[in-house]
Amino acid sequence: MQPTLQRAMQAAGGHKIEWQGKKFDPRYRFRRQTLYDWLGDLIPDSLLPKMRAIIPDDEAARRDKARNRATEGRYQTNCTGQGVRTSNEEKRATARLLRAQGHTYRAIAAELGFDDKTIRNWCRDED
Repeated sequence: MQPTLQRAMQAAGGHKIEWQGKKFDPRYRFRRQTLYDWLGDLIPDSLLPKMRAIIPDDEAARRDKARNRATEGRYQTNCTGQGVRTSNEEKRATARLLRAQGHTYRAIAAELGFDDKTIRNWCRDED
C-alpha cells in the first residue's frame, strides 16, 4: 500500500515521472490489455485460464458473457416486452391496482420499494 500512497502524494504535489521522453502522472495507469500485450509472451498458455487480471480483452469478454449466461438471466431477455421484468410483473399489477384506487405514485413507490418514476412508467398505460 505504501508505494500507492507515495505516488498519490507525488501526484497531489504536481510531481511528474519521465518515461520514454514524456512526462507522466506518477500514479498507476496501465490497462488489462496493455499489460497483456507487454507480458503475454511470458505467460504460459496453461496459466491463462487461472489468471484474472492480466488477460486479453477478448478473453475477458468471453468470460463475462459466460458468467452472464450462468447467472439467472442477468442480461438476457427476461422482460415481458413492456419494459418490466417478469419477476416484477406481480408488483406492476399491484401498482396499477393501487393507482386505480387513487393512490399517488409516491405512495405506491414507497409501499412497493421502487422509484416513483418506475411506478409512473408501469401505470402509464392505465392513466
